[in-house]
Amino acid sequence: MSDALASLEVETPSLVLLTRTFSDSRGAETIRRIKQKAPNVPIVVYSSQDDEETRDQSRAARSPGLHCERNVHCVGCGHLDRSIQYAMERQALVLAAEANRKQQLEFKDAFFRTFRMNCARR
Repeated sequence: MSDALASLEVETPSLVLLTRTFSDSRGAETIRRIKQKAPNVPIVVYSSQDDEETRDQSRAARSPGLHCERNVHCVGCGHLDRSIQYAMERQALVLAAEANRKQQLEFKDAFFRTFRMNCARR
């Protein structure tokens, strides 16, 4: 985990493909640590088990770019491809919505500044 975090200091990837267990990090802690270093990077967690615990903990940690997939190790089945595509598309939507929200707040602030200036002139 420490190597992964160090590499995030150097370069921001397009996606993080993650297992839940490292020698120095486990479960939702791993997801939180990755999200802390790379908050806008989607994460795909893969496991050989159905992992409701990680899904629940990731929702609690507010990780919108997270997608958990079980049994993605089957070669050629396309599950991993779909999981990666889903995580990246979802993260792009989240980032676009956040940018839209910020723009709306800026427009609102500009409107009220103009409104106050006009009222002060009267």
